[in-house]
Amino acid sequence: FNQYIRGIAIAPSNSQVIYAITDSRVMHTQNGGTTWSQVNALGNGSNTYIAVHPQDPNTAYLTKSGYYGTSKVYVTYDAGTTWQNISYNLPNLPVHCVVYEKNTDNRIYVGTDVGVYVTDSTMTSWLPFSTGLPNVIVKELEIFYPGNKLRAATYGRGVWETPLLGFNT
Repeated sequence: FNQYIRGIAIAPSNSQVIYAITDSRVMHTQNGGTTWSQVNALGNGSNTYIAVHPQDPNTAYLTKSGYYGTSKVYVTYDAGTTWQNISYNLPNLPVHCVVYEKNTDNRIYVGTDVGVYVTDSTMTSWLPFSTGLPNVIVKELEIFYPGNKLRAATYGRGVWETPLLGFNT
C-alpha cells in the first residue's frame, strides 16, 4: 500500500472479500488478502470510511472528507469497478463514517461535521437525522440491533444513541 490505511471493511457475507482505504486509494481483495487490486479512484477529498453491504460483498459505501460540494458519499455495486455518487444534497462538509441498516430499502446513515444524515434507495436526497443526537462532529456510527438503536461517537461530546428511523421506542 505504501500509505497509511484509514479503514478496513470485511464483507459480512464472505470474509474473503475485504476493502481497505487510504487517503487516496481503495483496495479490494476477493481471496482474504492474498492478492489485492486497486479499484477505480473517484471524486475529490480524502477517503474516510468504507462499509460493505451485509448480504452483497460487491456493494460498498465510501465516504470522503473535504469541502468539495458534491463529493461526499459513493456506492459501488460491482466491487469498485464503477461508483455512483449519492452525495445529493449533503452539506459541503466532511463526511466521516457510514453504516448500513439491514432489512431496509438500503438505508444508510452518515456522520458529518454537523451530525447525522440518512437516505435509502427510495429517496434522492439526504434527511437530517438529529432526534436525540447533538449537532456536532460524528466520527463513528454503529447499529445496536437488539435495541433498534443508532449509536454515534462524537468529537468532544461523548457517545449518544437514538432509535433507528421507523422506531419510536
